Amino acid sequence: MILREQFENMANSIKSNRENVRIGNAKMLAAWKQGIAVSSADGKRTNRVAIRKASGGNISEAERLRKYRSMSEQIKRAELTQITQWCIDFDRAWGPTLLCELSKIHTKKDRQKIAKNAIEQGLGLVELKRMVRLAKGSPASIKSPTTRVGRQRTLDWTQPTNVLDEIHQVCGVFLTFANDIRRVVGAGPKKSAVVKLLQTMMPQVETVEEAISRFQIECDAKLRTRR
Repeated sequence: MILREQFENMANSIKSNRENVRIGNAKMLAAWKQGIAVSSADGKRTNRVAIRKASGGNISEAERLRKYRSMSEQIKRAELTQITQWCIDFDRAWGPTLLCELSKIHTKKDRQKIAKNAIEQGLGLVELKRMVRLAKGSPASIKSPTTRVGRQRTLDWTQPTNVLDEIHQVCGVFLTFANDIRRVVGAGPKKSAVVKLLQTMMPQVETVEEAISRFQIECDAKLRTRR
C-alpha cells in the first residue's frame, strides 16, 4: 500500500512538472509574439509610440512590452523553439523573465550554450544573471586596456560589440528613467514642486525618449550583424 502511494505521488509530481513546462513554454511564446507585434506595429521609427499605445498608458505594462520587444529582436523563432524543446527534454520550466535575461547576450552561440546549461541544471534567475554577466565579460576577465564607465564598471574600447552593448544599456537606463518620470507625473501629488517641474519638462523628455529609442534600435541592428 505504501509503495503504491509512493508511485502515485511520483506520477502526480511528474505530471504536475510537465504541466508547468507546458505553461512556461506557452508563456514564452506569447511574450515573444507580443514583442514581435510591438516591433512591427508602426515600424521602427514610432516603435516607442506603439508600446505606449499597446500598454494603454500603464507604466509597468509598457516596460514589460519594451523588454519583450528587445527579447524578440534578439531571439528568433527557431532559437525559441530550441529553448522550449530543452525545457521539455530536461523537464524544466522556464518563463518570459528568464528569456528576457538570456536575450541580453547578443551572440546566438553563447545564448544557446548558457540556455542549455541553465535549463539542464535547473538554475533560477539569480544564477542565470550571473552567467549572463560572465558571458558579457566581467571586470576580472577583461585583459585588454579598459576605461572606467560609471560606478564599478569597465568597458573594453577595443571591442566594437562591447561598445555597442554599452550604448544599448545606457539607452535602456534613460528609457526606464523616462517611464519613472511619467509615473511620478501621473501619480504624484499635483501640488508637489517636483511634479510641477517634471510636467514642464515632459515634452522634452518625450522628444529625447523617442530619439534614444530609435538610437537603441539602431544599436540592436548593428549588434545582430556582429553575431
